[in-house]
Amino acid sequence: MTFTTTHSARTALRGALLLPFVAVLVFVAGASLARTRALRETWPGETDTFYLPPSKILKTASLGHRELLSDLIHARANVYFGTQLHEKLPTKWLAQYLHTAVDLDPKFRRLYLSGAAMMVYNGQRMVPDMVLAANDILERGRTAFPFDWEIPFQLGFNLLFELPSVAEP
Repeated sequence: MTFTTTHSARTALRGALLLPFVAVLVFVAGASLARTRALRETWPGETDTFYLPPSKILKTASLGHRELLSDLIHARANVYFGTQLHEKLPTKWLAQYLHTAVDLDPKFRRLYLSGAAMMVYNGQRMVPDMVLAANDILERGRTAFPFDWEIPFQLGFNLLFELPSVAEP
């Protein structure tokens, strides 16, 4: 037997063994996908959409690109806010999104003001907890930007006008 005949026989044998292996692999992948989809159908609709890992894990996972990840979370918070506003649903996950984005990038100045506004003016009946949650964001902004006038101004506005208006019966 020559080298080419032996080589051709080995190549044919590899192909004959590889084909059933690939077929089994494709079958297992398809079965896994079908099982995953079936399990996913049993979850509530918002389960995977609103989950956000803790800030400490995200800081590590960002591989040093904390500002980028903060921007992405802020963008997701904006989309979430708009969706909830459109559907007239409460924004129960918004504070978590905002605090996580601030944890990742405390110098993201605009986030404090826009986040606080989203917490208060979200299309729902205003309650004291909304204003207090907005004030938490603004307090963090006041710490990060001690010489900025706009953040304490908004905080004062909330304390002087918004909080008393919702605290009264």
